[in-house]
Amino acid sequence: MYSFLLTFCLILKIDITNGFEFRTSSIAAQNLTNFVERACPTDWEPFQRPKGLFCIRVYSAPPYVYTQSIAQALCNQEGAYLTGIESIEEHSYIQQKGMQILQANDQDRARLWLGLVRTSNCRGATETANNNLNCAISRYTFYWADPMVSNRIFTEQWADNQPDYNNNNQDCAQMYLTQPAGITGFGPIGFYDDATCGTATNSYYTSTALYACGMRAPIVRFVNSPM
Repeated sequence: MYSFLLTFCLILKIDITNGFEFRTSSIAAQNLTNFVERACPTDWEPFQRPKGLFCIRVYSAPPYVYTQSIAQALCNQEGAYLTGIESIEEHSYIQQKGMQILQANDQDRARLWLGLVRTSNCRGATETANNNLNCAISRYTFYWADPMVSNRIFTEQWADNQPDYNNNNQDCAQMYLTQPAGITGFGPIGFYDDATCGTATNSYYTSTALYACGMRAPIVRFVNSPM
């Protein structure tokens, strides 16, 4: 009796173009191309990231006051999470959409939650005082929790003198939205401020009234075809 062991090799190549993922595989002597089409749901804005098609949506609803964890949970209900920002186009969209919501609700200022958090080694008064004196003010201590962002370390677009790590507990960050720009005690529109994750208002009685969710575009079609 003879037994034969057949070995099959799988070679997978993925190319991403305009919402389509072309997956070329070679299994033994048979070549197949998998066409995976992704698309954003209605009311979600599509953006082509290096890691694939991504969808973003800005939300605001009564009572118009959210902590970071509440905003994250609401995104999770949509199959999403608090979004990071990959590009100027994404930043501009979130800022403009947020301003449209404010104007529609006759509000002149608010803050918006994003998936921007302080690195774990720089959280808490003990870590800041004993391990890294620059943790409190460094622009390199925040990162995007969004795994679809290419460069997850955040260094730009902070408001003046931010992040300041007030009270040693500001481990999240928010985007300023103002109308008109330059309201006293409030940062420039589109800039960032570190904030306590559990707060929904600040000392100027401005609400964190908005949040931006993001998710990888869902698959809407999957087809195998011979090469």
